[in-house]
Amino acid sequence: MPLTATDITEQVFANAATLSAAARKVVSTAQQGDTLTIGVAATSEPVFLELGGSGLSAIRQLKCSNAAQNLRLFVRAGGQNPEKLSLEFMNTENCGAALFVAVDNSRAEVRCDIQLKKNSRFSFFSGITSDADLEVNAEVAEGVDAQFFGLTRVKGHEEAHLTMHVKHIEGKNHTDQKFYSYAADEAAVTFTGRITVLPGAGESAAHQLHRGTALSAGARISAQPFLNILHDDVRCTHGSTVGFIDEHAKRYLMARGMNAAMAEKILIESSQSQFVAALPEGTAAFFGLAGDE
Repeated sequence: MPLTATDITEQVFANAATLSAAARKVVSTAQQGDTLTIGVAATSEPVFLELGGSGLSAIRQLKCSNAAQNLRLFVRAGGQNPEKLSLEFMNTENCGAALFVAVDNSRAEVRCDIQLKKNSRFSFFSGITSDADLEVNAEVAEGVDAQFFGLTRVKGHEEAHLTMHVKHIEGKNHTDQKFYSYAADEAAVTFTGRITVLPGAGESAAHQLHRGTALSAGARISAQPFLNILHDDVRCTHGSTVGFIDEHAKRYLMARGMNAAMAEKILIESSQSQFVAALPEGTAAFFGLAGDE
């Protein structure tokens, strides 16, 4: 049955019990079939929404429109939640939001379509720890400042596919992408990153970086970066590295009393700390990471 702002239950929002009175007043929800629509009205109060629980298992399409200054929206796909999920997110003009997407525990296909309106601020964080296909498409308007971060960790025979496409439809904006991939055993990660700057989108700045680390000889990581620049007055960069754990650093730690497993664990966590450092305070645990102490 349809939900209202005063009837947000723990079946859909895992943090419903802790939502502030101010947040409840600005959040509206409606459910029709397998589509859940969320509206967040203009407010300077922080609004934190975490979607989880058994109620989300019936949702296949999630739509969210944000006009708040400080929205944090957490979405988990996998486990008891849907294996296929379509997420449409829009930041209206002059607002701010952070979107967190975790994919774990089951085969999942997630597509995120993001619209960032004029002068809005946006951060995106993804964490993948299972078989998954995650596709993210973002359209960036004038004056937008946006960051996209991702951490992929797979093992066994898992395969993760991450596709990113950031499209600058207007100019005078800035986007930054940083993605980190780790594959152990015989797992595989494929990263495809694309930056498009359309004609007329002058003074756009777009940067993309992917770093992949294979944790065994049988693991595979591939990266395919693309730039599609259709305007002259822009600053765009992309880069990707794929390699193994630094054996010199590993031997250095082992020479000081650590066993091989512990030395490797420390080096992996040190590398992943770049993703953790980018997370807002108090959000690392959502991805099963330390860093909120």
